[in-house]
Amino acid sequence: GAAGIAADAPTLARWGYMLYGGRVLEPAVLATMMKPNWSSDFGYGFGSTFDNTSGTLVVGHGGDYMGYSSILLAWPPTHTAVAILVPRQGMTIDGTVLGWAFELYKALDAGS
Repeated sequence: GAAGIAADAPTLARWGYMLYGGRVLEPAVLATMMKPNWSSDFGYGFGSTFDNTSGTLVVGHGGDYMGYSSILLAWPPTHTAVAILVPRQGMTIDGTVLGWAFELYKALDAGS
């Protein structure tokens, strides 16, 4: 349900790494979860959003609730996940936190 997880950013990023990296769910369940519904906004389907505009699959989930914004993104092909939490609601909806997450990934990817 709404606000169904409470965690700090490192813990949330690790959860994304484990979840989308196939370390939590059975392969058949993960395969269902990893099927984008491109007819919806951001390919939303089975609890995850998807993007591949950069040529690499990105999967995750964002939210705004009770004065906070957050986003979890994972790049399964590169085994990378990032999470950003902000004490201000609406920043996921307006794309600010999403942009920060992509910039963080680029910085991490450049360092590898």
